[in-house]
Amino acid sequence: MEIICRKISYAGCNTRVKFLVVLSVLLSICSGMLSIVFAYIVKITVDYATNDLRYSFVETVANIVRLLLLMVTIDLSRNIVIAKTIFYVNSNIKSKLFRSFFDNQKRNHDTDFISVLSNDISVIESDYLRAGFDFAALITTCTISSIALFTYSIAHGALILGTSIFLVAISYLLKDKVGSKRLVVSTCNEHYISKVKDMFYGGLVIRQFLAISRMSNEHDEVNKELEKSKQRFLLFTSTVNIFATLMTMSMFVISYLVGGYFVLNGIYSISMMMSAIQLVNNIAGPLEGMTEAINKINGAKSIVNKVCNLCIDNKNEVDTKIGKINEIEIMNLNFSFKQAFAFEDICVSFFQGKKYALIGESGSGKSTLLNLLVKEQLVEKGQIYVNGKDLTGISYNDIGTHIS
Repeated sequence: MEIICRKISYAGCNTRVKFLVVLSVLLSICSGMLSIVFAYIVKITVDYATNDLRYSFVETVANIVRLLLLMVTIDLSRNIVIAKTIFYVNSNIKSKLFRSFFDNQKRNHDTDFISVLSNDISVIESDYLRAGFDFAALITTCTISSIALFTYSIAHGALILGTSIFLVAISYLLKDKVGSKRLVVSTCNEHYISKVKDMFYGGLVIRQFLAISRMSNEHDEVNKELEKSKQRFLLFTSTVNIFATLMTMSMFVISYLVGGYFVLNGIYSISMMMSAIQLVNNIAGPLEGMTEAINKINGAKSIVNKVCNLCIDNKNEVDTKIGKINEIEIMNLNFSFKQAFAFEDICVSFFQGKKYALIGESGSGKSTLLNLLVKEQLVEKGQIYVNGKDLTGISYNDIGTHIS
């Protein structure tokens, strides 16, 4: 919960969103706690069938109905709050990304933003937020059921708990591998979008020079790389999930054997054995779900970090008011383009009230110099001062109100 809130803070989400995240987690925990009710219902039903019921039938049915209604209410409330949370998180992230795109330090990485908007946000929704809320519910179910199983038999509970810890430990050890493979998919997707965008923009030239076949081959190669990265990620996570399924199935087999042994030796009654098996179901099922959720969250963390980095504003910029511009001073300014210098070691000053003309051949750097002055491009080497203040510390919006 803390990690999700911290990441959402980086993405620029407001207090309402953070409150909804916390509420979603709390409702997920309540939902997980109430899932143990079915084990209680199984025990009551078997007790009634074996004439071992301590309460009246009507009272028991009433209690069961109340518990089921509570479960439905909590689950319905959880789904509504999670839907609202995801709506506001997505809206805030997209708004922040849109504004951040026009920050001069990030404008050149448009394919990153397109990839995030077209693919990565859906990954954050399904593999980070939803998986995080599901994990809160599942780990609560697993914990409560384990405690209840310990009250039946310490040996039975310890055996199942040991298997559970082993399964979760395997998922934790594989977290970096899952994250790196997910990031490879995102990077390949960016490369694909960049290539396709360039091809579409140059469609007229491609047709005029009869290069459609060659461009088609290039597209197929890039797409093949993307699909292979997806395939490798899917195969890896599927293998981990199959292992988790085998472990949960073994837990059921062990529980049936242990339960049968305890019944034969008078440790369990029939109802206790059936209830214990249902508790194991409440441990094994959530454990398999937790393994899948952990893989999703670990895989999405790299995507979340990427989105957060794109959303973070330029920390060097300070929202200072430079007022009327009286002087612009350029000192030792260098700028290169495609490994060729546009200009080197320029030193010049411009003063308010005077007129200046930039004269030079095409490609000599006239437009580039103006772009540097208004922060449309970044200064590589040297300094630009506006009214004695370093341009890197002046916000893009502020400089834009004075120079256009």
